[in-house]
Amino acid sequence: MRTEIIEKQYKDVCANITAGNVDSLRIRSEKTASVRVYDGGYLGIAGKKGAYSLKSLEKEAKDNLSRKIPYCDKPESPLVLSVDTRKKIIDDKDFLAYVKNAAKRVADENPDFLINGKAYLHETATSFDNGEGRKLDYKGNSTEFVILFKDKKSANIMDGSFGFEGNKIVGEEFFNDVKTELDAFLVSASLPDGDKLPVIMSGAYFSFALQHFVAEIYCNGASLLNGKLGEKIFSENFSVVFDHNPERKFADDFFDAEGVVCDGYKSYLIKKGVMQNLLTTKADAEKFGVNNLGNADASYAGAPSISANGFAVERGDKSLGELLSGREAIFLDTSSGGDMTPDGNIALPCQLAFLYRDGKIVGRLPEFSLTGNIFDAFGKDFIGVCSLGDIFKSQSESNVIVTEMNVVNRK
Repeated sequence: MRTEIIEKQYKDVCANITAGNVDSLRIRSEKTASVRVYDGGYLGIAGKKGAYSLKSLEKEAKDNLSRKIPYCDKPESPLVLSVDTRKKIIDDKDFLAYVKNAAKRVADENPDFLINGKAYLHETATSFDNGEGRKLDYKGNSTEFVILFKDKKSANIMDGSFGFEGNKIVGEEFFNDVKTELDAFLVSASLPDGDKLPVIMSGAYFSFALQHFVAEIYCNGASLLNGKLGEKIFSENFSVVFDHNPERKFADDFFDAEGVVCDGYKSYLIKKGVMQNLLTTKADAEKFGVNNLGNADASYAGAPSISANGFAVERGDKSLGELLSGREAIFLDTSSGGDMTPDGNIALPCQLAFLYRDGKIVGRLPEFSLTGNIFDAFGKDFIGVCSLGDIFKSQSESNVIVTEMNVVNRK
């Protein structure tokens, strides 16, 4: 019998912004404990929020073995590692004044818009002990500042958003970038000619395909990618990683819910176009005889499950200007309601997009839709991955993909 203990503490300070003013401040603290007991091929789980007794939780977890939840017992090798990436961002007592001043400045500099949003301070601490000598500890913090904007002449509830996440308060680059986007929003632009155009967009749009990487779906023959594990299926310029480097992923544990610490804090789903791994937990990897990706997640009272925590597209070595070589492009800001068919055809209704020209966004495009097949958009039509900082300097840590897609439903 083996016992694992996971303890977490969270603290969030949240300021709400309405019409350029801060109208509320909320502070939330929470702690949780999870105890997992492995015995005879089964898993017993107990968890609690708030005050807890580990002894009582362990007894409850042992009692829950009677539920006969099958789960392999393969503990990670002994390792003691503690990482603390906390930075001095801003004192709690100064946070409200900072958000008030920042929100007022955004509103004053962009008088044609109603400015709403939220600002956060996050702090987290997690410890993991697998009962076999693996003791991991992480502490980190981060801040977010999200602006929701609405053109005062618009009938919409909201027209768009602009956000920042990092380990420092927003500075001049953030205010300049907000103004750049809002100024461009007020300028009408036309879509370039052509049925297929370069598109700059978040790598998160690849998430439509993630279900096809789930081990249970793939190994049961229900994936679009059946039989392609280990094969090159996308452009050599396209790599997908789950990145848990504590120096890049603020307030994010460097280990997964089962105590796996990946080499270099990251694992590849796709590397240079080659399908490297499937989405797994240890139990899935054992059941289907595949590698464990080391990216499991779990609620405080739940069994480990697959996750996309730390999802990222890996940046190449070219700038946006180098990737486009002077071509105009669509910068996709907001798409809602998109989907992918079982055969890999993607459709993205584009509610907010801008025309990109000569290193900057120059105007708002009318609504349209983008279509393409996953094997084209991330294969033969894929151009590369670069920093969003090539458009918005405050977003230098974020990556965007550049690919070609079909433009339909022009207005």
